[in-house]
Formats: sequence, C-alpha cells, structure tokens
Amino acid sequence: MRTSPATSSRSFFRGEPLRLLLVVLVVQLVAFAPHLLRGRILSGAALVRTHAPFEGSAALATAGTPNPMFGDAVFQNEPWSDEVAHRVVGGELPLWNPYQFAGVPLLGDSQSATFYPPQLLHVVFPRGRANLPIAILKLVAAGWFTALLARRLGLGFAPSALAGVAFSLFPWLHLWLPCTPSNVGVLLPAAVLAADVLAAEASLAAAAALALVFGLQHFGGHPETVVHSTVFTTVWFAFRALTLPRDGGRTRAIARASTLFVAAGVAGVLLAAVQVLPFLDYLRESAAWRDRNASAPHAAIGTAIGWRCLSFFLPNVFGNPAHGDYRSGIAYRELILYVGVPTLLFAVSAIAAGRRRRDVAFLGASAVAFLLVALRFPGVHEVVRLVPLLSIAANSRFTMIVGFCLVLLSGFGLDALLSGDEGVRRRIRRTLVAGAFVIAVIAVVGVLANREVLRELSSVDRLAPQAAILGALVVATIGLAFAPLARARWIAALAIALTAADLVAFEWPMHPGLEASQRFPEVESLAFLRAKASPLEPWRIAALDRTLAPNLATAYRLEDVRGDDAMTPWRQDLLLRRTDPVLADPARHRLSEELERVATQFFLTGDEALLQKLPRPLDRTRIRRLRDEWSKSDLPPDQFFRTKTRGLAHEFLLRDVSSPLLDLLGVRFVMAAADDDGASGLREPRFRLVHEDTVRVFENSSAMPRAFLLGAAEVAASPEAALDRLVDPGFDFRKTAVVEVRLDPEPAAAGTATIRAREPERLVVETEAPGPSLLVVTETFDPGVRAECDGKPAPVIVADVAFRGVALPAGRHEVTLRYAPRSLRLGIGLSLATAVILLGIGARHLRIRRLAALTVRKTS
Repeated sequence: MRTSPATSSRSFFRGEPLRLLLVVLVVQLVAFAPHLLRGRILSGAALVRTHAPFEGSAALATAGTPNPMFGDAVFQNEPWSDEVAHRVVGGELPLWNPYQFAGVPLLGDSQSATFYPPQLLHVVFPRGRANLPIAILKLVAAGWFTALLARRLGLGFAPSALAGVAFSLFPWLHLWLPCTPSNVGVLLPAAVLAADVLAAEASLAAAAALALVFGLQHFGGHPETVVHSTVFTTVWFAFRALTLPRDGGRTRAIARASTLFVAAGVAGVLLAAVQVLPFLDYLRESAAWRDRNASAPHAAIGTAIGWRCLSFFLPNVFGNPAHGDYRSGIAYRELILYVGVPTLLFAVSAIAAGRRRRDVAFLGASAVAFLLVALRFPGVHEVVRLVPLLSIAANSRFTMIVGFCLVLLSGFGLDALLSGDEGVRRRIRRTLVAGAFVIAVIAVVGVLANREVLRELSSVDRLAPQAAILGALVVATIGLAFAPLARARWIAALAIALTAADLVAFEWPMHPGLEASQRFPEVESLAFLRAKASPLEPWRIAALDRTLAPNLATAYRLEDVRGDDAMTPWRQDLLLRRTDPVLADPARHRLSEELERVATQFFLTGDEALLQKLPRPLDRTRIRRLRDEWSKSDLPPDQFFRTKTRGLAHEFLLRDVSSPLLDLLGVRFVMAAADDDGASGLREPRFRLVHEDTVRVFENSSAMPRAFLLGAAEVAASPEAALDRLVDPGFDFRKTAVVEVRLDPEPAAAGTATIRAREPERLVVETEAPGPSLLVVTETFDPGVRAECDGKPAPVIVADVAFRGVALPAGRHEVTLRYAPRSLRLGIGLSLATAVILLGIGARHLRIRRLAALTVRKTS
C-alpha cells in the first residue's frame, strides 16, 4: 500500500531520506574510488594526444588510453567551462566567446551551462578539478530523488534504495556524464517526484517545486534532453492525475492540478529566461536552425534495431571505446541500452508478480513505448516526426526514459520478492528462470545473426568472457529469488550489492582520469603563439586537418578561425565553406570523394596498394594518420572520413589555406603537422616558417587587421551574392566592402582605425578619415551587437557576408561595439522576478507548515 502522508512525514524526520542519501553516496564513492584514491581528476583530455601538437607529449605519456567517446566533452564542454569560470573569477558575465570561428555567443550557446548551480564549483576548483565533485554531486542527486520517488510510491526502504542506486549508476548518465545531457537527465527523478506530488495535492508549493526543477533543467544546457524529460514528466503527471483516488470534486481537482502543472512549466522557462532567451536568439542565427529540415539526425540508428536490443545483455559485443576496440557503425552511447542484468531481471519480476498492477503496467508500457521511439521503429518514428521539436531531436536518447522506467520497475520487483507472499515469490522464480532462457536465446541468436560482422571486426574472442559474466549475473539474481525469506535483509543487501557491482564494473573503464597537470598541457608551439598575443592587435590562427582540433584553442585562449559547435552562426558557416578550396571547387570536391572511397577501403583492409592510387604523398600520409585515429573511433569509416575531412558538421576542418579569405579573417598563423608536404597552400610567398617542433607554425604576412576603415562599398542582393562577389578574383576586399543595404552617405574616403580597448564583449576603435567611410570589424555579426559613435547610438550592418560594419561621417571618431542583446536584459528581469515569486511561495509554505506543527504540539 502507498505510505500515507503522515507516515511519510514521520519517516522523513526520523532520517529515512538521510539513510537513502547515504546509501547512494557510498555507492558513488566506490564507483569513483580509482580517481579519489589516486588523486586524479575526471577528464578525457588524454584524447588530445591523438592530435598534433600533443602527439608524443611527455606530459601525457602516463595519461592512459584515450577514449574517443568523450570527444564532445574534451573539445567542447571542458574548454567552455574553463572559459566561463575564468570570466566569472574576473567579475565578468560570460556572454561572448572570441576563441572559435570569428566569435560566437557563449551564454547563448546553452551548452556552456553558465547558470547551472554545480558549474559554480569550477570557480572554486579550477583546471578541471571540479569535474569529479560535480559528477558525484549530480549522480547522488539523481539516485536520491529516485529513491524518494520509489518510497513515495509505497516501496520499502531496501527496494527504494535499489532503485536509487541503479539510477545513480545508470549507464546512460555515466556515458553522457562529462556532457550537458547528463545535467538534465540527473534531474528527471526530481521532476517526476515534484509532478507526482502536484498531481496528488494540486498545491501552489508543489507547483513551485516543479517550476524550480524545470528551471534547473533549462540551466543544464541541453534543450533537446529538456524536451525528452518534459515529455515523460507530462505523461507521468497525466497518469497520476487521472488515476489517484480523490475525496470529492474529482474533475475540479484534476483541472486545478493541470492548470498548476502548465503554470509550473511556464515558470520554469521564465526562471531560466536569462539563459533561454539568449539561446533562442542564437538559435535563430545558427546554421543548425537554418538547415533544420535538411536531414534527420542520427538517421542510421533505425537500421540497427537488432544490435541495440542485443546491447541490453552484451553491451560490449562490438567492443568498447574505453578499451580502444569499438567497431560498431553507430556511436557507442547512442547504441547502448544496458541497464544492468539484475536491474532488468528485477524489472521483469515486477511485471510477473502481479502486484500494484496500475503503476507497474504504466511503467512497463512507458518503457516499451519510449524504447520503440528510441529505436526509430518503423511507423512509430514517422508519427514522432510529426510532433514539433521531436521532429528535429535525436530521439535515440529517449533511452534515458526507458532506463528510468526499468529502474523503478526493479524496485517494484524486489519489493514483491520481499513481500512474504509465497505465491508471488513462486511466480517470480518461474519468471526469472524463463527470463534466463530468453536472454540466452536472444544472445545466441543475436550473435549468430551478426557473426560475419563480429568476425570482420575481430570481436569473436571477446564473447566468451562476456557470456560468462552474463551467466554469473543471471544465476546470482535467480539465486536471490530462491533464498529463504527469513534472510530478507540479506536478500535486499545482496540485491543492491549485486546491482551496484554489475554497473560499477561496467563503468569503471568509462571514467577517464588523469593528473590535473596533464589536462590541456602546454606545448612549445602553443607557448610560442601565446607569447605573440596582444589584446590591441588581435589575430587568429588556423590549422590543417586535425592539427590542434577545432575549439581546443579556447582552452589556450587563442583565437581560432575554426570551431567545433552544434550551433555555428549561419553566416560564418556560409563564409567558411568557401574558405576551404576543397569544398568550394567542384573538381577538388570530386577528388575528395575519391579520397573518401580509397580511405574507406583502406580503413577496413589496411592494403597499402590502395594508397598508391593517390597522386599526392600528402594524401597518403593523411589517410594513414586518419586510419590510426579511426581505429580508436566509434564511427563507421565513411562517416568518420566525412566528419574529419569535409565541411562543417559540428566542426570546421581546413584542408587548404590558399584562399585569400583567410587574409580577410585575420589568420596570421597557420599550424601544420610536421609531415605535411606543404602542398595545401603553405608554399605561397605570404607564408613564412617561424617555428618548428612537433608541428610547424607559419606566419601569414598578408593577414588583415581586426578593424579597418574603407572608402568604398558595393551592395549585394543577398548573402550568397555578397559571397560570390567577395571571392571574385577581380574584387579587392582590402579597398571595398560588400554590404547588403545601401549606405547614406556612401563611403568615399579610406582612413585609419586603431583599437584602443578590447574585451570579449566590447571593442573600442578610434578612426579618422577625410570623408564618409565604413568601419569593418571582422568579428561575427550578431543582432545583439550595439554600436556607439562618439557616445551616440549607431546602426550595425552586415559587412563582407559575416562581419560587423559601422558607417561613419568624416573626421575623427571613437566607435564602441558591444555585445549586449536585449534578450539578456529581459531574461535577467524575468528570471529575478520569477525567483522572487517562487521564494515567496516557498517561504509561505514553510510558514504554514511551521504554524501547523505548533498547533499540533499545543493540542497534544
């Protein structure tokens, strides 16, 4: 039976939630014991040693095996977190990131998770030392709220603890742990718990609590996962609101609860408005939004339903990226469905027990429904694509919901096993034995169906130990069901221990660790570039291929013309695609396709004869190097080659520096691998070798300054037309700008522009010209940029496709350009107002409870 509110309150003050918290905390300390005992930080930054200029770095010699699965964290989240912490320590609000592309919003990127509370630990513990405490804090919160929810659903202490432990060790959370999806996922149990209370009580306090959780999820930095979490929270609320028993006025109570639920959702968005509104601004200006209907994300996942289902039992059947032997055609964490063998068996036991049928049926149906969505099951996938937001989301990640439902079902299963009803226990035993047989059949059939693939990927020799572990876990779980009920406490303790041991053993290799000094270590070439930096004479760098992976420059506070971001500004995307001649020239693009075909075959066979078909030694060297990198990757060869050599997917990779657009972009230094033969434009007279160690650094003598004053401008009908004019060999962008609106008066005289002050969000330029002129600043145009000329507002126009322009009258002027979007000011106001309202509701609720407690005490 459900625990009554009075009983729940007494249990709370007797310390039961504290004991549940302690259980989850102890398990997490064990899970991260290797790092805690060795004083290592949680970071996958050892991955940088697979790229120049870190190859062979002495600092990384003992950093462990690089895990390519955490590339997003290493090349995106960790540099952004460092930059946010650096700016906050300096007393700044981190709004703009000048270190990738030609500058992009930082707060608006959302994945910087600037206002997510655990991120504040980066300010206290810099240089990645906060990663481990943040991870433990998030996972403990996830497990604790899961346990509290299970307790609220009427489960005993031990089954609730089992559910909490299982979700705190849920592989989905651990595989995404260094990235922002986990920021949102760990709060799913809190959202569901608050929604459950709201469905039952329809109180303002419960709505405020739910709004707080929704707000924190938005602050987590991954809107896609917020959508997935909100979908399930809404489904849960609807189920509870419609099925909970009520004392009279049922329709009115449901209507009130539903109104408060919608209000909580709106309040959650308003609470996070300071992050949500700048994100929406950036989203509208991003290439991802402009091309949102170009293709469905993760389209290949629907073709591997059998592989994914097999991962319920044999998660490493195709290898594991932590061991460097993963070979499946789909990214590992997108493929994996593993929740733990004991967790799965206990979940099945809950269904077999036939107790609490309504709740168990809902959780089971939800698990199946969201699994079909995650698998992109034919028919289901087409229906889901009709739903707004879900149509452009990576819905394979609904596995988070599947795992959460199974975790709660496992608690129901253990609760049934400990119930004392012998009939229930017999049904569970029969089900577990039948389940063992089904698992064996599925595993055997799955392996046989993929035997050719497994043989090709050299995975057969890994099956025996995995099968042995699977069998041992199944036998141990069944053994608990046959243990005498007199040992109920031992059964419960062993069930929790077995579940924890299974998941901890699976996840230990997944937690990359290294010494704090090994994270983003200094190397000679980067030190050389940092020594050249000057805030009043800014310049950018570029690198060929995978040398200094895109966005890694952010960690070293070097401005890179490239970047690695899911939301590239669309104008920069347009410009950069024409900057690389391999992408811009159809003939060379066909050569790239030929390279892809040869590379794909070479990756699979290693046949050197294939490479001899390529005319350029540089291409042969490049593909050999890429094959070594692919061997540690979780991508199929064709997808890997496209990602690493062509265009803007999330990252821009430069294969040729002969384009004059690099001069316009202010690229003063170019890095290239030591074995690069210089055929990619570096032989041009403008490039001079200025430094050499494990990489070579070339200086571009033709690089243009960040700000310059022009005396002529041409009007183009569209950004595409402006770009065509800009790359016309007969056009001189050093003398004439291309704009998209007519200027009045038109520029008539060139002049001088001198930077007097520069910060990430602010640039002050002193100009002088004998006539009207146009100031061009080669930093990304954004509608949130404001300009002042001699203290008076001035319009900012688009210049040269992607940059900022300000039309000036004759004479000397001081121009200030500042990134200050109106959405930020509005967001701050809305967030503060909502926070005050929620605090007021919380204070009122606590005051009422305190008065009620005093009244009860006086009556007694």
